[in-house]
Amino acid sequence: MTAFTLTAAFLPAMAGGGESGDGGFVSLLVMMAIIFGIFYFLVIRPQKKEQERHQDMISGLGKGDRVVTAGGIHGQVSSVSDDVVKLNVAKDIKLKVNRSSIMQVKGQPENEGEGDDS
Repeated sequence: MTAFTLTAAFLPAMAGGGESGDGGFVSLLVMMAIIFGIFYFLVIRPQKKEQERHQDMISGLGKGDRVVTAGGIHGQVSSVSDDVVKLNVAKDIKLKVNRSSIMQVKGQPENEGEGDDS
């Protein structure tokens, strides 16, 4: 009953009773612009930068790079095509993974002849 009473008490004020409609509309637009600006700088912009960084990393993949997939598989790139990357994960074990599932590039290995760190 209290919530209904408070809503009924503020309803005329929210409907513009006593003030001009233009001032309320302009302040509403200003508040919406401020909220959108905050949302843009805290959510949208960082997400776009992260997507661009990931795309640059994927486009720079090359044979011999050590990578980590989204599933946590560590391997060395043996070949790269348009959408598929072949990874050497152990001696005589190769996996095909989607290029977009590569989450981290660790760079070139120190020892070329060695296929695995473990």
